[in-house]
Amino acid sequence: MRKTAAIVAAVLALGAGAAIVWRLGYASGSKAGSTTSAVPTPAPAVPGATPTTVPTPSTPPPPPPPVPAAEPPLPGGKTREQFAAEAADAARRAEEEARAAAERAEAERRRAIELELAARAAREAHARGVTAFERGVALQREGKLPGAIASYRQAIEFDASIAGAWTNLAILLDEVGQHAEAVDAARMAVALPATAEPARRAHAMHVLGHAQLGAGRRTEAIESLEQALAADPAHEAAALALANAWLAEGQPDRAADALAAARAAGAEDAGIETFLAMLRWQQGRMDDAAAHAGAALRMEPGNLEASIALSYAQLGLKQWKEAAAGLEAALKRRPDDANLHAALGYAYDKLGRRSNAVDEFDRAIALEPAHPTAHAHRGASLEASGDVAKALEAFRKAEASAPVHSRSAVQTKLAVSSFQAGDMEQARAMARRAIETDPTNTHARFVLGMASLRLGDRAEAEAQRKALDGKDPERAAELAKAINEGAG
Repeated sequence: MRKTAAIVAAVLALGAGAAIVWRLGYASGSKAGSTTSAVPTPAPAVPGATPTTVPTPSTPPPPPPPVPAAEPPLPGGKTREQFAAEAADAARRAEEEARAAAERAEAERRRAIELELAARAAREAHARGVTAFERGVALQREGKLPGAIASYRQAIEFDASIAGAWTNLAILLDEVGQHAEAVDAARMAVALPATAEPARRAHAMHVLGHAQLGAGRRTEAIESLEQALAADPAHEAAALALANAWLAEGQPDRAADALAAARAAGAEDAGIETFLAMLRWQQGRMDDAAAHAGAALRMEPGNLEASIALSYAQLGLKQWKEAAAGLEAALKRRPDDANLHAALGYAYDKLGRRSNAVDEFDRAIALEPAHPTAHAHRGASLEASGDVAKALEAFRKAEASAPVHSRSAVQTKLAVSSFQAGDMEQARAMARRAIETDPTNTHARFVLGMASLRLGDRAEAEAQRKALDGKDPERAAELAKAINEGAG
């Protein structure tokens, strides 16, 4: 029994060892079907036991692979391949967009570089243009007009947007007589954005108008000058230029209106007041002329033109002494002015200083041989001095040189001098010429009537008396009296 129990225990021990070895072998990674497997070490022989052969256990089969979990359904009913294709398209688009963005960034970088280079070049060109412009201004102030013109042209070549270069160029071209080019330059200035500001536009339009006047384009000039005043109603220079243009058109009232509008807009300029003084003097409004001249002198006490205008007004107001004093002072500052000498001679004549008057008329004629009034006034002074022969000679010269608007008065003077000299035929002839020149000349009609009466032509005398009725009652009455008395 003991022997049998020992054998059973040995067998069980060997079986347990074999099981342990098998588990260790499987756990260590032995693969199924391998030709090498762990062989259990035989248990030591038990003394007295019969040896027993222990069978080698076979390799167990590998565990079955795990069963994959069921895939969840894809959204939209799309297949995995469709999702993959869409993902590939999205990746391609993203790559293309990234490439395009990179190209845009590069293009913008290059454009920025180009713009910066262009801006730098523009700044450098503008700086050179400003330097040339400033050089032109300096030369213009020095009176070096050709150099100034060249500098302004150079400034424009560097930077054509410098409005001052265009306007100053136009002014100088106009001054040197290149009026057409001046008009073109002024138009360029007007077209620039820099001249949109009212004061600058007024200046540019004035320059354009002045150049157009020089070019003989008066209608265009008037339009440009009116635009200048629309931009700046108180622009003195534009108002004066417009007044001159209207005066040249034979419209003194519109000239006066232009200046009055500038004054109403706030323009306070001695030039405007002086212009108005001369305009009113020409219109025979002597009180107004004196008032405007006085206003100009209060603004600029040393204004020579205003002083002359005041003296002319004083002549019209028969303020002979004041006029003579003013003209003497003016001649000290402007000794070569023939008009001033003639005016002073007229004042001297009215003061009874006929010798001084003839001297002044002679000075005027020496400066201007065909002076329109010096010969006539010289004749009147000589006539008043009793020198009829020289007076007639002076009147004949006056007739030859007198402008149309004053020729009738000169011819009347010749008729009077001839009458006083006893030459009735010459007196009648000159009186008729004066009437032909100006049919409204009542003085000439009176002389014609008196000369005709002396020559025994009572019918002609009576005809002139009738012509004088209602036009010059005083002379008509005097001629009627001579006819009735038979004063011929």
